[in-house]
Amino acid sequence: MFENVTYYMILGKPLSFYLGILTFIFMISAALIPFFQKKGVKWASYTLHVRLAIIAVMLGIIHGGLLILANL
Repeated sequence: MFENVTYYMILGKPLSFYLGILTFIFMISAALIPFFQKKGVKWASYTLHVRLAIIAVMLGIIHGGLLILANL
């Protein structure tokens, strides 16, 4: 069952590919927040940093879990 979900094709690429890309984007975004804070950008807050990091971790767990469970 997990194999069907993990390798569900979207525009010719499996779902796990897109989850990995989203995870990477959220990780980079969370890492850039302190840089923007030093530059004085108003919207870059610590709570945004924490939220982006939590989303990145959750996406990473889903991404990795699907791939591991699909290959059991």
